[in-house]
Amino acid sequence: MARLYAFVAAVLIGGAGVWYVAHLRDANAALAADVAALVREARVQADIAAQAALARDVARAEAARQADKAAEYDAIRNAIEKGENDAPVPDWFIAHLGRLRHVAPR
Repeated sequence: MARLYAFVAAVLIGGAGVWYVAHLRDANAALAADVAALVREARVQADIAAQAALARDVARAEAARQADKAAEYDAIRNAIEKGENDAPVPDWFIAHLGRLRHVAPR
């Protein structure tokens, strides 16, 4: 009878061991999936940061371009207000007038 109890105990301990190993394997797979998701999220965050930096650079360049154009408009306005008829006309304005002449209805 003692041998039967020892055999039953050994089978139960063996079964518990097998269950524990299977549980650890499942937990390891879940942790590996979590790590993969976190790595993907980190890559996405890095890509978003890079895109934000690029957008910031583009916005700064556009703001500088607008500031240059505003300064040019101010110079033209000041020249007109002072009554200077020989103020230089910027090249972009001459090109714009040329485009309007070709697009205007006849």
